[in-house]
Amino acid sequence: EVLFGCYNQVLRVKMMGDHDDGSIEDHEMEIGSQEEEEELASEHIDQLEVEEAVVEPVEEPGSYSEGGGGGKMDAKQILTKAVTETVKAGAKLEVRAWKGGFLGWLGRGIGTTCSRTWVVDNQDYTGTITLEHDCLTGRRVLYIDRVVVYQRTVFPDKSFEIWFDIDGKSGRVCAENDFKGNALYYSCMYADEALVTTLAQRDQESKVFQPTIPDTTVEVDGKLEVAYYNVHVKAADGDFVLKKRFSEFVDLYEKVWASYSSDELLQQVPKPPKKQFKLFTKHHDKKFIENRRVQLQLFMQGLCKVPAIERNLYLLEFLGKEPPEKRGEGKVTMLDTCESKFKFTVNASGATLFKKLADWEDVSWKGADSCEVVNTEEGKMRRFRIAEPWGDVVELLVVCEENSEGGGVLEYQMQQSEIPLRFFECSIDVQETKKEVQARGLVTLKFVPGPGEDSKKLSRIIEESFRSHLHALEESFLS
Repeated sequence: EVLFGCYNQVLRVKMMGDHDDGSIEDHEMEIGSQEEEEELASEHIDQLEVEEAVVEPVEEPGSYSEGGGGGKMDAKQILTKAVTETVKAGAKLEVRAWKGGFLGWLGRGIGTTCSRTWVVDNQDYTGTITLEHDCLTGRRVLYIDRVVVYQRTVFPDKSFEIWFDIDGKSGRVCAENDFKGNALYYSCMYADEALVTTLAQRDQESKVFQPTIPDTTVEVDGKLEVAYYNVHVKAADGDFVLKKRFSEFVDLYEKVWASYSSDELLQQVPKPPKKQFKLFTKHHDKKFIENRRVQLQLFMQGLCKVPAIERNLYLLEFLGKEPPEKRGEGKVTMLDTCESKFKFTVNASGATLFKKLADWEDVSWKGADSCEVVNTEEGKMRRFRIAEPWGDVVELLVVCEENSEGGGVLEYQMQQSEIPLRFFECSIDVQETKKEVQARGLVTLKFVPGPGEDSKKLSRIIEESFRSHLHALEESFLS
Protein backbone atom coordinates (compact mmCIF):
# COMPACT_ATOMS: atom_id res chain seq x y z
CA GLU A 1 0.00 0.00 0.00
CA VAL A 2 1.08 3.51 -0.72
CA LEU A 3 -0.15 5.83 2.01
CA PHE A 4 -0.80 9.52 1.43
CA GLY A 5 -1.37 11.79 4.44
CA CYS A 6 -2.07 15.50 4.69
CA TYR A 7 -2.18 16.10 8.42
CA ASN A 8 -5.49 14.48 9.43
CA GLN A 9 -6.65 14.15 5.82
CA VAL A 10 -5.91 10.64 4.69
CA LEU A 11 -6.52 8.64 1.53
CA ARG A 12 -5.49 5.10 0.76
CA VAL A 13 -4.37 3.75 -2.60
CA LYS A 14 -3.52 0.14 -3.29
CA MET A 15 -1.60 -0.25 -6.53
CA MET A 16 0.91 -2.35 -8.37
CA GLY A 17 4.40 -0.99 -8.72
CA ASP A 18 5.55 -0.23 -12.26
CA HIS A 19 9.10 -1.37 -11.54
CA ASP A 20 10.49 -4.57 -12.99
CA ASP A 21 10.69 -6.13 -9.53
CA GLY A 22 7.14 -5.05 -8.63
CA SER A 23 8.34 -2.70 -5.87
CA ILE A 24 6.31 0.25 -4.67
CA GLU A 25 7.46 3.81 -4.19
CA ASP A 26 6.13 6.28 -1.62
CA HIS A 27 5.23 9.75 -2.88
CA GLU A 28 4.44 12.83 -0.81
CA MET A 29 1.88 15.26 -2.23
CA GLU A 30 1.29 18.89 -1.32
CA ILE A 31 -2.05 20.63 -1.51
CA GLY A 32 -2.14 23.15 -4.34
CA SER A 33 -3.85 26.53 -4.51
CA GLN A 34 -7.57 26.92 -3.98
CA GLU A 35 -8.15 27.52 -7.67
CA GLU A 36 -6.33 24.32 -8.55
CA GLU A 37 -8.34 22.39 -5.97
CA GLU A 38 -11.65 23.67 -7.33
CA GLU A 39 -10.62 22.85 -10.86
CA LEU A 40 -9.37 19.36 -9.99
CA ALA A 41 -12.05 18.35 -7.49
CA SER A 42 -14.69 17.72 -10.15
CA GLU A 43 -15.76 14.46 -8.54
CA HIS A 44 -15.99 13.49 -4.90
CA ILE A 45 -13.43 10.99 -3.64
CA ASP A 46 -14.88 8.50 -1.15
CA GLN A 47 -11.84 6.25 -0.74
CA LEU A 48 -9.25 5.08 -3.24
CA GLU A 49 -8.32 1.51 -3.98
CA VAL A 50 -6.87 -0.03 -7.12
CA GLU A 51 -6.62 -3.80 -7.05
CA GLU A 52 -4.17 -5.30 -9.53
CA ALA A 53 -4.59 -2.42 -11.97
CA VAL A 54 -2.09 -1.88 -14.76
CA VAL A 55 -1.98 1.49 -16.53
CA GLU A 56 -0.73 1.37 -20.09
CA PRO A 57 1.33 4.28 -21.50
CA VAL A 58 -0.68 6.95 -23.38
CA GLU A 59 0.67 7.51 -26.84
CA GLU A 60 -1.68 10.11 -28.29
CA PRO A 61 -1.82 13.72 -27.04
CA GLY A 62 -4.37 14.38 -24.33
CA SER A 63 -5.14 15.88 -20.99
CA TYR A 64 -2.62 13.61 -19.23
CA SER A 65 0.31 15.33 -20.93
CA GLU A 66 2.38 17.77 -18.94
CA GLY A 67 1.42 21.34 -19.80
CA GLY A 68 -1.62 20.16 -21.76
CA GLY A 69 0.33 19.59 -24.97
CA GLY A 70 0.94 16.47 -26.97
CA GLY A 71 3.35 13.77 -25.97
CA LYS A 72 3.58 10.42 -24.23
CA MET A 73 3.63 9.60 -20.49
CA ASP A 74 4.58 6.32 -18.89
CA ALA A 75 2.43 4.48 -16.32
CA LYS A 76 4.28 6.00 -13.38
CA GLN A 77 3.66 9.57 -14.53
CA ILE A 78 -0.01 8.89 -15.27
CA LEU A 79 -0.60 7.27 -11.90
CA THR A 80 1.35 9.96 -10.04
CA LYS A 81 -0.67 12.72 -11.68
CA ALA A 82 -3.97 10.92 -11.05
CA VAL A 83 -3.13 10.39 -7.40
CA THR A 84 -2.01 14.03 -7.03
CA GLU A 85 -5.38 15.25 -8.33
CA THR A 86 -7.22 12.77 -6.15
CA VAL A 87 -5.41 13.87 -3.01
CA LYS A 88 -6.17 17.52 -3.78
CA ALA A 89 -9.84 16.71 -4.29
CA GLY A 90 -9.87 14.73 -1.07
CA ALA A 91 -8.24 17.62 0.78
CA LYS A 92 -10.91 20.00 -0.42
CA LEU A 93 -13.63 17.66 0.78
CA GLU A 94 -11.87 17.13 4.11
CA VAL A 95 -11.67 13.35 3.85
CA ARG A 96 -10.46 12.62 7.36
CA ALA A 97 -9.29 9.65 9.33
CA TRP A 98 -11.38 8.50 12.29
CA LYS A 99 -11.04 10.24 15.68
CA GLY A 100 -7.91 8.35 16.65
CA GLY A 101 -5.95 9.83 13.74
CA PHE A 102 -3.64 8.16 11.28
CA LEU A 103 -2.62 5.19 13.44
CA GLY A 104 -6.22 4.27 14.19
CA TRP A 105 -7.13 4.48 10.52
CA LEU A 106 -4.09 2.43 9.54
CA GLY A 107 -4.73 -0.28 12.16
CA ARG A 108 -8.37 -0.71 11.17
CA GLY A 109 -7.42 -0.64 7.50
CA ILE A 110 -4.97 -3.53 7.71
CA GLY A 111 -6.91 -5.45 10.35
CA THR A 112 -4.58 -5.23 13.37
CA THR A 113 -6.95 -3.24 15.60
CA CYS A 114 -9.16 -4.96 18.15
CA SER A 115 -11.79 -3.20 20.24
CA ARG A 116 -13.89 -4.39 23.16
CA THR A 117 -16.80 -2.71 24.95
CA TRP A 118 -17.91 -3.52 28.48
CA VAL A 119 -21.23 -2.57 30.06
CA VAL A 120 -21.21 -1.01 33.53
CA ASP A 121 -24.42 -1.52 35.52
CA ASN A 122 -23.51 -0.44 39.03
CA GLN A 123 -26.01 0.85 41.58
CA ASP A 124 -24.30 4.24 41.48
CA TYR A 125 -23.28 4.40 37.82
CA THR A 126 -24.24 2.92 34.44
CA GLY A 127 -22.34 3.38 31.19
CA THR A 128 -19.92 1.80 28.74
CA ILE A 129 -16.16 1.37 28.63
CA THR A 130 -14.45 0.74 25.27
CA LEU A 131 -10.83 -0.15 24.58
CA GLU A 132 -9.40 0.15 21.08
CA HIS A 133 -6.01 -1.53 20.77
CA ASP A 134 -3.75 -1.89 17.74
CA CYS A 135 -1.43 -4.81 18.46
CA LEU A 136 0.88 -3.79 15.60
CA THR A 137 1.58 -0.14 16.41
CA GLY A 138 0.87 -0.37 20.17
CA ARG A 139 -1.80 2.32 20.02
CA ARG A 140 -4.31 2.24 22.91
CA VAL A 141 -7.42 4.40 23.17
CA LEU A 142 -9.89 4.21 26.06
CA TYR A 143 -13.44 5.54 25.71
CA ILE A 144 -15.82 5.98 28.63
CA ASP A 145 -19.37 6.71 27.51
CA ARG A 146 -18.04 7.27 23.96
CA VAL A 147 -15.63 9.98 25.10
CA VAL A 148 -11.86 9.55 24.70
CA VAL A 149 -10.25 9.67 28.15
CA TYR A 150 -6.89 8.04 27.40
CA GLN A 151 -4.73 7.71 24.30
CA ARG A 152 -1.16 6.46 24.06
CA THR A 153 1.12 4.58 21.67
CA VAL A 154 3.75 2.21 23.08
CA PHE A 155 6.05 0.27 20.76
CA PRO A 156 6.96 -2.54 20.96
CA ASP A 157 3.58 -3.59 22.25
CA LYS A 158 3.19 -5.63 25.43
CA SER A 159 0.70 -6.42 28.17
CA PHE A 160 -0.69 -3.34 29.89
CA GLU A 161 -3.24 -1.97 32.36
CA ILE A 162 -5.16 1.31 32.21
CA TRP A 163 -6.55 2.55 35.52
CA PHE A 164 -9.33 5.07 35.93
CA ASP A 165 -11.77 6.41 38.51
CA ILE A 166 -15.49 6.96 37.88
CA ASP A 167 -17.48 8.72 40.57
CA GLY A 168 -14.98 7.74 43.27
CA LYS A 169 -14.71 4.05 42.34
CA SER A 170 -11.70 2.49 40.62
CA GLY A 171 -11.64 0.45 37.45
CA ARG A 172 -9.06 -0.98 35.11
CA VAL A 173 -8.82 -2.39 31.60
CA CYS A 174 -6.21 -5.12 31.05
CA ALA A 175 -4.65 -6.57 27.92
CA GLU A 176 -2.58 -9.69 28.50
CA ASN A 177 -0.30 -10.66 25.66
CA ASP A 178 0.33 -14.39 25.42
CA PHE A 179 3.36 -14.45 23.14
CA LYS A 180 3.61 -18.25 23.20
CA GLY A 181 0.01 -18.73 22.22
CA ASN A 182 0.04 -15.67 19.94
CA ALA A 183 -3.14 -14.38 21.58
CA LEU A 184 -4.46 -11.33 23.40
CA TYR A 185 -6.84 -11.46 26.34
CA TYR A 186 -8.87 -8.39 27.32
CA SER A 187 -10.71 -7.83 30.59
CA CYS A 188 -12.24 -4.98 32.55
CA MET A 189 -13.12 -4.49 36.20
CA TYR A 190 -15.00 -1.72 37.96
CA ALA A 191 -15.70 -1.42 41.68
CA ASP A 192 -14.03 -4.83 42.21
CA GLU A 193 -16.45 -6.53 39.81
CA ALA A 194 -15.60 -8.16 36.47
CA LEU A 195 -17.60 -6.57 33.64
CA VAL A 196 -19.30 -8.36 30.76
CA THR A 197 -18.58 -7.37 27.16
CA THR A 198 -21.22 -6.51 24.58
CA LEU A 199 -20.38 -9.84 22.88
CA ALA A 200 -22.09 -11.74 25.68
CA GLN A 201 -25.52 -13.34 25.21
CA ARG A 202 -24.93 -14.09 21.57
CA ASP A 203 -26.67 -17.43 21.13
CA GLN A 204 -29.44 -16.13 18.87
CA GLU A 205 -29.58 -14.15 15.67
CA SER A 206 -30.23 -10.47 16.27
CA LYS A 207 -33.60 -9.08 15.12
CA VAL A 208 -33.63 -5.66 16.78
CA PHE A 209 -32.93 -3.66 13.61
CA GLN A 210 -34.31 -4.55 10.15
CA PRO A 211 -32.76 -2.26 7.52
CA THR A 212 -33.51 -1.82 3.82
CA ILE A 213 -32.07 0.56 1.22
CA PRO A 214 -34.90 1.01 -1.31
CA ASP A 215 -33.57 4.08 -3.08
CA THR A 216 -30.75 6.60 -3.45
CA THR A 217 -30.43 10.32 -3.99
CA VAL A 218 -27.74 12.34 -5.74
CA GLU A 219 -27.17 15.81 -4.34
CA VAL A 220 -24.94 18.63 -5.48
CA ASP A 221 -22.44 19.84 -2.91
CA GLY A 222 -20.80 22.91 -4.42
CA LYS A 223 -19.42 21.66 -7.73
CA LEU A 224 -19.62 18.01 -6.69
CA GLU A 225 -22.33 15.42 -7.08
CA VAL A 226 -22.58 13.13 -4.08
CA ALA A 227 -24.56 9.86 -3.97
CA TYR A 228 -26.48 9.15 -0.76
CA TYR A 229 -28.07 5.82 0.15
CA ASN A 230 -31.36 6.06 2.05
CA VAL A 231 -31.40 3.49 4.85
CA HIS A 232 -34.89 2.63 6.15
CA VAL A 233 -34.74 0.89 9.52
CA LYS A 234 -37.57 -0.90 11.32
CA ALA A 235 -37.09 -1.06 15.09
CA ALA A 236 -39.19 -1.80 18.15
CA ASP A 237 -38.98 1.80 19.35
CA GLY A 238 -40.03 3.23 15.98
CA ASP A 239 -38.99 3.28 12.34
CA PHE A 240 -36.53 5.85 10.98
CA VAL A 241 -34.63 6.80 7.83
CA LEU A 242 -30.94 7.64 7.49
CA LYS A 243 -29.02 9.20 4.62
CA LYS A 244 -25.51 7.74 4.34
CA ARG A 245 -22.60 7.93 1.94
CA PHE A 246 -20.66 4.88 0.80
CA SER A 247 -17.58 5.82 2.82
CA GLU A 248 -19.69 5.73 6.01
CA PHE A 249 -20.64 2.10 5.35
CA VAL A 250 -16.96 1.20 4.87
CA ASP A 251 -16.04 3.01 8.09
CA LEU A 252 -18.80 1.12 9.94
CA TYR A 253 -17.55 -2.22 8.64
CA GLU A 254 -13.96 -1.55 9.75
CA LYS A 255 -15.07 -0.54 13.25
CA VAL A 256 -17.45 -3.48 13.67
CA TRP A 257 -14.78 -5.83 12.31
CA ALA A 258 -12.40 -4.58 15.00
CA SER A 259 -15.01 -5.06 17.74
CA TYR A 260 -15.47 -8.73 16.73
CA SER A 261 -11.78 -9.32 16.01
CA SER A 262 -10.33 -12.53 17.53
CA ASP A 263 -13.87 -13.74 18.30
CA GLU A 264 -15.52 -16.62 16.46
CA LEU A 265 -18.47 -14.36 15.56
CA LEU A 266 -16.16 -12.46 13.22
CA GLN A 267 -16.90 -15.10 10.57
CA GLN A 268 -20.53 -13.92 10.52
CA VAL A 269 -19.71 -10.26 9.88
CA PRO A 270 -20.45 -9.58 6.17
CA LYS A 271 -18.35 -7.36 3.92
CA PRO A 272 -19.56 -4.26 2.08
CA PRO A 273 -18.97 -3.92 -1.68
CA LYS A 274 -15.41 -3.23 -2.71
CA LYS A 275 -14.19 0.29 -3.18
CA GLN A 276 -13.58 1.25 -6.80
CA PHE A 277 -10.98 3.67 -8.07
CA LYS A 278 -12.70 6.60 -9.82
CA LEU A 279 -9.97 6.76 -12.42
CA PHE A 280 -11.47 3.59 -13.94
CA THR A 281 -15.08 3.65 -12.71
CA LYS A 282 -17.78 6.29 -13.11
CA HIS A 283 -19.17 6.57 -9.60
CA HIS A 284 -22.22 8.58 -10.72
CA ASP A 285 -23.31 6.12 -13.36
CA LYS A 286 -26.88 4.98 -12.60
CA LYS A 287 -26.06 1.30 -13.04
CA PHE A 288 -23.04 1.60 -10.74
CA ILE A 289 -25.09 3.34 -8.01
CA GLU A 290 -27.89 0.79 -8.30
CA ASN A 291 -25.50 -2.15 -8.10
CA ARG A 292 -23.83 -0.62 -5.05
CA ARG A 293 -27.24 0.03 -3.45
CA VAL A 294 -28.20 -3.64 -3.75
CA GLN A 295 -24.88 -4.78 -2.27
CA LEU A 296 -25.07 -2.28 0.59
CA GLN A 297 -28.59 -3.46 1.43
CA LEU A 298 -27.37 -7.06 1.65
CA PHE A 299 -24.46 -5.89 3.78
CA MET A 300 -26.66 -4.01 6.27
CA GLN A 301 -29.24 -6.80 6.48
CA GLY A 302 -26.54 -9.38 7.12
CA LEU A 303 -24.76 -7.16 9.64
CA CYS A 304 -27.91 -6.53 11.68
CA LYS A 305 -28.42 -10.30 12.05
CA VAL A 306 -25.03 -10.91 13.70
CA PRO A 307 -25.59 -12.03 17.33
CA ALA A 308 -25.08 -9.25 19.92
CA ILE A 309 -24.79 -6.59 17.18
CA GLU A 310 -27.63 -4.55 18.75
CA ARG A 311 -25.25 -3.70 21.62
CA ASN A 312 -22.38 -2.69 19.34
CA LEU A 313 -21.64 0.98 19.98
CA TYR A 314 -20.34 1.54 16.45
CA LEU A 315 -23.59 0.33 14.89
CA LEU A 316 -25.65 2.37 17.36
CA GLU A 317 -23.59 5.44 16.49
CA PHE A 318 -24.08 4.76 12.76
CA LEU A 319 -27.85 4.47 13.30
CA GLY A 320 -27.93 7.61 15.43
CA LYS A 321 -29.23 5.75 18.47
CA GLU A 322 -28.59 7.35 21.84
CA PRO A 323 -26.94 5.22 24.55
CA PRO A 324 -29.10 4.10 27.51
CA GLU A 325 -29.80 6.74 30.12
CA LYS A 326 -26.87 7.06 32.50
CA ARG A 327 -27.05 6.65 36.24
CA GLY A 328 -24.60 8.78 38.22
CA GLU A 329 -22.51 11.79 37.30
CA GLY A 330 -19.90 9.78 35.41
CA LYS A 331 -16.96 11.96 36.43
CA VAL A 332 -13.79 10.30 35.11
CA THR A 333 -10.26 10.68 36.50
CA MET A 334 -7.33 8.82 35.00
CA LEU A 335 -4.99 7.18 37.52
CA ASP A 336 -1.23 6.70 37.32
CA THR A 337 0.25 3.21 37.41
CA CYS A 338 3.61 3.05 39.22
CA GLU A 339 6.06 0.18 39.22
CA SER A 340 9.31 -0.34 41.12
CA LYS A 341 11.80 -3.20 40.94
CA PHE A 342 14.81 -3.93 43.14
CA LYS A 343 16.89 -6.89 44.31
CA PHE A 344 18.13 -8.12 47.69
CA THR A 345 20.28 -11.01 48.93
CA VAL A 346 20.33 -12.99 52.19
CA ASN A 347 22.79 -15.42 53.72
CA ALA A 348 20.51 -18.41 53.48
CA SER A 349 19.44 -20.96 50.92
CA GLY A 350 16.64 -20.17 48.51
CA ALA A 351 14.41 -22.76 50.16
CA THR A 352 14.97 -21.22 53.60
CA LEU A 353 14.24 -17.68 52.37
CA PHE A 354 11.10 -18.73 50.54
CA LYS A 355 9.87 -20.69 53.56
CA LYS A 356 10.09 -17.56 55.73
CA LEU A 357 8.28 -15.40 53.17
CA ALA A 358 5.63 -18.05 52.57
CA ASP A 359 4.85 -18.27 56.30
CA TRP A 360 1.76 -16.06 56.16
CA GLU A 361 1.68 -15.66 59.96
CA ASP A 362 5.25 -14.30 60.10
CA VAL A 363 5.28 -10.51 59.67
CA SER A 364 8.31 -9.83 61.85
CA TRP A 365 10.37 -8.65 58.87
CA LYS A 366 7.74 -5.95 58.31
CA GLY A 367 8.02 -4.70 61.87
CA ALA A 368 4.93 -6.30 63.39
CA ASP A 369 4.95 -8.64 66.40
CA SER A 370 1.93 -10.66 65.29
CA CYS A 371 -0.94 -10.72 62.83
CA GLU A 372 -4.45 -12.11 62.47
CA VAL A 373 -4.90 -14.61 59.63
CA VAL A 374 -8.35 -15.50 58.24
CA ASN A 375 -9.48 -17.65 55.32
CA THR A 376 -11.92 -15.94 52.94
CA GLU A 377 -13.51 -16.80 49.61
CA GLU A 378 -10.78 -14.76 47.90
CA GLY A 379 -7.97 -16.50 49.78
CA LYS A 380 -5.82 -16.09 52.89
CA MET A 381 -5.84 -12.64 54.44
CA ARG A 382 -3.72 -11.24 57.25
CA ARG A 383 -4.25 -8.12 59.30
CA PHE A 384 -1.53 -6.35 61.31
CA ARG A 385 -0.34 -2.89 62.30
CA ILE A 386 3.07 -1.38 61.61
CA ALA A 387 4.64 2.06 61.81
CA GLU A 388 3.88 4.89 59.44
CA PRO A 389 3.26 5.33 56.60
CA TRP A 390 1.40 1.99 56.47
CA GLY A 391 -0.60 1.86 59.74
CA ASP A 392 -3.33 -0.80 59.78
CA VAL A 393 -2.65 -3.20 56.92
CA VAL A 394 -4.70 -5.98 55.33
CA GLU A 395 -2.99 -8.22 52.76
CA LEU A 396 -4.41 -10.94 50.51
CA LEU A 397 -2.26 -13.87 49.44
CA VAL A 398 -2.54 -14.36 45.66
CA VAL A 399 0.26 -16.75 44.66
CA CYS A 400 2.57 -18.92 46.75
CA GLU A 401 4.42 -21.42 44.57
CA GLU A 402 7.65 -23.17 45.50
CA ASN A 403 9.82 -24.46 42.65
CA SER A 404 12.23 -27.36 42.42
CA GLU A 405 15.27 -25.09 42.02
CA GLY A 406 15.33 -23.95 45.64
CA GLY A 407 13.11 -20.89 45.39
CA GLY A 408 9.60 -19.80 44.48
CA VAL A 409 7.21 -16.94 43.78
CA LEU A 410 5.12 -15.08 46.33
CA GLU A 411 2.48 -12.52 45.31
CA TYR A 412 0.08 -10.60 47.51
CA GLN A 413 -2.19 -7.58 47.26
CA MET A 414 -2.68 -4.95 49.91
CA GLN A 415 -6.38 -4.47 50.57
CA GLN A 416 -6.03 -1.73 53.19
CA SER A 417 -3.44 0.74 54.50
CA GLU A 418 -3.20 4.38 55.50
CA ILE A 419 -1.36 5.24 52.26
CA PRO A 420 -3.88 6.69 49.75
CA LEU A 421 -3.65 3.90 47.17
CA ARG A 422 -6.28 2.38 44.92
CA PHE A 423 -4.21 -0.73 44.26
CA PHE A 424 -1.02 -2.31 45.59
CA GLU A 425 0.56 -5.58 44.52
CA CYS A 426 3.89 -7.08 45.53
CA SER A 427 5.66 -9.96 43.79
CA ILE A 428 8.83 -11.57 45.24
CA ASP A 429 10.75 -14.05 43.09
CA VAL A 430 13.23 -16.07 45.19
CA GLN A 431 16.17 -17.68 43.39
CA GLU A 432 19.13 -19.76 44.51
CA THR A 433 22.48 -18.18 43.63
CA LYS A 434 25.63 -19.95 42.55
CA LYS A 435 27.27 -19.09 45.85
CA GLU A 436 26.75 -21.47 48.73
CA VAL A 437 24.09 -20.57 51.28
CA GLN A 438 22.96 -17.39 49.53
CA ALA A 439 19.66 -16.53 47.93
CA ARG A 440 18.52 -13.59 45.84
CA GLY A 441 15.09 -12.02 45.72
CA LEU A 442 13.58 -9.87 42.96
CA VAL A 443 10.84 -7.57 44.22
CA THR A 444 8.26 -5.97 41.91
CA LEU A 445 5.89 -3.41 43.36
CA LYS A 446 2.93 -2.21 41.35
CA PHE A 447 0.62 0.39 42.84
CA VAL A 448 -1.94 3.00 41.80
CA PRO A 449 -2.15 6.26 43.80
CA GLY A 450 -5.57 7.78 44.42
CA PRO A 451 -6.88 10.75 42.39
CA GLY A 452 -4.95 13.95 42.97
CA GLU A 453 -2.09 12.26 44.83
CA ASP A 454 1.56 13.03 44.08
CA SER A 455 2.74 9.83 42.36
CA LYS A 456 6.45 10.62 42.63
CA LYS A 457 6.22 11.44 46.33
CA LEU A 458 4.24 8.28 47.11
CA SER A 459 6.65 6.17 45.04
CA ARG A 460 9.58 7.50 47.04
CA ILE A 461 7.84 6.87 50.38
CA ILE A 462 6.79 3.33 49.44
CA GLU A 463 10.19 2.34 48.06
CA GLU A 464 12.10 3.67 51.09
CA SER A 465 9.73 1.90 53.50
CA PHE A 466 9.85 -1.39 51.62
CA ARG A 467 13.63 -1.31 51.40
CA SER A 468 13.76 -0.94 55.17
CA HIS A 469 11.56 -4.06 55.47
CA LEU A 470 13.92 -5.99 53.20
CA HIS A 471 16.89 -4.79 55.22
CA ALA A 472 15.24 -6.18 58.36
CA LEU A 473 14.70 -9.44 56.46
CA GLU A 474 18.38 -9.61 55.57
CA GLU A 475 19.39 -8.87 59.19
CA SER A 476 17.18 -11.68 60.46
CA PHE A 477 19.39 -14.23 58.67
CA LEU A 478 22.57 -12.74 60.11
CA SER A 479 21.55 -13.24 63.75
